Amino acid sequence: DVFQSDLDGLSSEYDKRFSEIASQLDGFENRLAALEKNTIESAIPDELVAQYQDEVKRLKDTLEAQRESLQKFMSETAETANEVTQRAKDTVARSILAQIRASIDVGGPFDTAIQEFDEQVGDAIPNQLRSLAEDGVRTFQELRDSFADAARSALNAARDDLNESEGFMGIGNYLRKQFQARSVTPKMGDDADAVLSRAEQALRDNDIEGALNELDTLQDAAREQMQPWIDQARERQGALEQLDILSQGIGN
Repeated sequence: DVFQSDLDGLSSEYDKRFSEIASQLDGFENRLAALEKNTIESAIPDELVAQYQDEVKRLKDTLEAQRESLQKFMSETAETANEVTQRAKDTVARSILAQIRASIDVGGPFDTAIQEFDEQVGDAIPNQLRSLAEDGVRTFQELRDSFADAARSALNAARDDLNESEGFMGIGNYLRKQFQARSVTPKMGDDADAVLSRAEQALRDNDIEGALNELDTLQDAAREQMQPWIDQARERQGALEQLDILSQGIGN
């Protein structure tokens, strides 16, 4: 900013000085034109008047060439200054986004980083990301650790539904519920136990999106029990997606 201010002042000073010189030369040219009209009365030879006119024209041409050269230099310098300023702004933006990503990784708040981004960069932060800044989001490890409890609640809700619909045949579900039995290795099928087993395996593979896709197929009773976990996972995924979009936009 200081460099740009100095550059603007220098350009303004040169323009002012050139305007003064051009005005003086215009004055000389007008005086010579008047002398030309009065050569006989003033006894000034035509050759001398022509010589002065040529000299004034040469000076004006030289002055104009210098003005164009200076303006080109100023334009190129200003363009370079803008490029440097933009690169500095991009560097600051990347640094702040890295701070936000680090906060998301550890589950901490990042409202201070959001405020710094607003002040230093000025680009709009998505409301989805801004709304999560004060409290932060759950870490990946926290989501993995809390999945088992949420899955047991979801499976119990699904078995309760089956017990009500199957009557005596639901005694197996009732016993499994009492013993908190559930599959911990992935298996095929569309029942709650199979879906939850595949979702849990996706988490072991560090694939939250895959786990969420599996959970989307749960029946209503199980889905309702898993919803708080799903919401927390979606918040984390959404925050990371918004960060990626912002990062891709820097420098473009």
